[in-house]
Amino acid sequence: QTSPDKKSAKINLGLDKDKQTVIYASGAYGAKTDKKHVKELFFGNLDANVVIICGKNQNLYDYCNSLVSENNLKNVYVVGFTNNMFEYLRASDLFLGKSGSNSMLEAYYFGVPTFITACANPLETEIAKYYINKMGCGKMVLSPKKMIKEVKEYLANPVEREKYQKNLEIYCDLTGAERLADILYQTLKNKLNSQNCGEGENCER
Repeated sequence: QTSPDKKSAKINLGLDKDKQTVIYASGAYGAKTDKKHVKELFFGNLDANVVIICGKNQNLYDYCNSLVSENNLKNVYVVGFTNNMFEYLRASDLFLGKSGSNSMLEAYYFGVPTFITACANPLETEIAKYYINKMGCGKMVLSPKKMIKEVKEYLANPVEREKYQKNLEIYCDLTGAERLADILYQTLKNKLNSQNCGEGENCER
């Protein structure tokens, strides 16, 4: 069960409700460049909640916690494996992470633009290109330096944020379950009609 709105989700997760929230996650086991990207986020002077979701990557989890404690970092939240990913997405204003059909679709479902920091294989690259070039809902920021530059610009530029939100509204159809039910119903209806029709009869479809 996710919170009804972004601010409620931030409060529920213990984040600063008045700050924008950046989520970084690259799957259960992470990507090779995670530490470089995380370091840029930690020391990039972002006026935002920075949430790093490490999944089952214990090495990254320990690394992040060490940086936080050694440098007394504020508004930085390190999370291990969580079953509450949807709540974090609900609280998020920008999602950063590895390309993949599940992670990107989940972010788009919650109306969150995605900046891609890694692609593990050619398929993930093509998936990222589709959502970036076709849908206009994100950017490719493989370089850690480019990532932090683009993140700062995004957070500071309401016109840029509005552009992504408009694209998300066009493509994010939240009625998928209802549409699927309609398709199944019509398919079954057609099947039953065809079985009940005698040869040569004009049956209603």
